Amino acid sequence: MTSEKTDVLVTGASGFLGTKLVETLSSSFSVEGTYHTRPDAGADHCIDLRSPDRIDELLRTVNPDTVVHNAAIVDVAACEAQKESAWETNVTATRRIVDYCTDTETRLVYISTDYVFDGENGPYRPESITEPVNFYGVTKLISETIVRNRLDGGAVVRPTIMYGYNDKQDKTTFVTQLIEGLTAGGSISADDNRQKYPVLIDDVAELVIQIIQKDAEGIFHASGQNQVTRYEWGQKVTDVFDLDDSLLHPTVNDHDVDRPHDVDLVCDRSETLGVSFHDVDAGLRKMKKQLDH
Repeated sequence: MTSEKTDVLVTGASGFLGTKLVETLSSSFSVEGTYHTRPDAGADHCIDLRSPDRIDELLRTVNPDTVVHNAAIVDVAACEAQKESAWETNVTATRRIVDYCTDTETRLVYISTDYVFDGENGPYRPESITEPVNFYGVTKLISETIVRNRLDGGAVVRPTIMYGYNDKQDKTTFVTQLIEGLTAGGSISADDNRQKYPVLIDDVAELVIQIIQKDAEGIFHASGQNQVTRYEWGQKVTDVFDLDDSLLHPTVNDHDVDRPHDVDLVCDRSETLGVSFHDVDAGLRKMKKQLDH
């Protein structure tokens, strides 16, 4: 027996983006969320995505009109080291959720990643050729394919590297690590090689709410307006937060796992929904206001 309908179920609701999704969506919808290891005010249901029967039970209990599937193992090195667990969490669970949505005609918004591209042939449109360079990207691309091939009306969101602020329980990000380290007077090195396009989590959440409200479908890119290395991004952080930029030093990081070099996403489909993306300076200023509030 199903319960009274919930407007939106957010998986991974206690995570960095998930927390912002719950906050943003709650202004317009009734929202419930899932968590795995870290409960949160907006995360009502504990679930291990490697338990398919539990996924079915939860979906039928919550009975959502829309699922925003945000939960995943996103640590690139962890996906490489624990491929079976990454596959079960990122792919098998997505397939199970898609099957439910197909059977019940439930809307689905799937949160993917810019890592479905190799970063060598941008700028990338939603229809551009995908070629991930690591296992994390592979799992997300396969999940995208499941969503698109098995579900009518599904939407896929591909964000770039994210930053922003929810509360003091946020996971450590590049920006918060930089703020904490430089405030403490520590010296920090940041990569000055790979190109990034940082996107504010508020903008990603706004894109998701517009997709739901306008019954949009297909692939949508979410990317900030600036091309920066982590070092250049760090310089902007020191400027906005009035930190000592002499403690920040450029380096070239050699990661154990391949990562795309330059994923420049074209966001015009998202912009047609009325969504605009902050440049890094404006996004950091908004984040600072939230931190100071």
